[in-house]
Amino acid sequence: MRQLSRRFTGLMLVSTAVLGLLISLVGVVGVWWVRPPLTRALTSSVGLAIGALETTAQGLTVVGQSLDLADSSVARLEEAFTTLVTSLGDTVKVLDTLVALSGRGLPATVQAAQISLRAAQTSAQVLEGMLYAVTSIPFFPGQPYNPETPLHQALGEVATSLDGLNTSFTTMEESLAQTGSNLGLIETEVKRMQEDIQHIRESLQEARDVVRQYQDTTARLLERLRWLEANLPRLTTLAAIGLTIFLVWLGFNQVGVLLQGLEFLRAAPPTT
Repeated sequence: MRQLSRRFTGLMLVSTAVLGLLISLVGVVGVWWVRPPLTRALTSSVGLAIGALETTAQGLTVVGQSLDLADSSVARLEEAFTTLVTSLGDTVKVLDTLVALSGRGLPATVQAAQISLRAAQTSAQVLEGMLYAVTSIPFFPGQPYNPETPLHQALGEVATSLDGLNTSFTTMEESLAQTGSNLGLIETEVKRMQEDIQHIRESLQEARDVVRQYQDTTARLLERLRWLEANLPRLTTLAAIGLTIFLVWLGFNQVGVLLQGLEFLRAAPPTT
């Protein structure tokens, strides 16, 4: 029974060693047979990846340029809105001043002018009476004082003509107040739009930062893939050499197993 066990063990070791040697031999041949087409396939795949990344990089460049142009346009628009807000604010202040003048200042001025004209009218009437009396004296050198429109009458007509200005000032005050109110609403809306434009610029800046990050990542990947493409034949050769060394080492180990199996077979005499 012991002899049979040793013989069986010897046969198993020999079979395993022979199979291992065949595997090692076929492996070495297969590694060097597969290496060229594998290198070509890997090179082609890496080339396709490089082409795709180059296309992506070009697309990101176009996107970045578009974002730069958009940011420049939005910046000019923001400047225009800032100028408009300033202009509207100044206009509203001017209108407030005009409303104050048309509602209080100008009517008071007209009233004061009318009072002055009435006073001057009275004085002119007295003065004209004196001129008329003096120039009517016999043997007075010169023409008698007799104007077509007496001065006091002219002054009275001017004072009377100023009566309608207060109504005009009231109408102007209402119109200017309404215009100022409308401009105030427009100024508020323009400021809100200006804030929206600022938010748009912030979003564009964030998008530009993201595009730059993708461009940097794409550039690094392209650099690594180009290095891999240039060194792929050498890398596959080194891998094939490494596998060959491993298979040869495995084959040498199988030789030891084969010799040990033969020892078992020699030590077990044939059964009768």
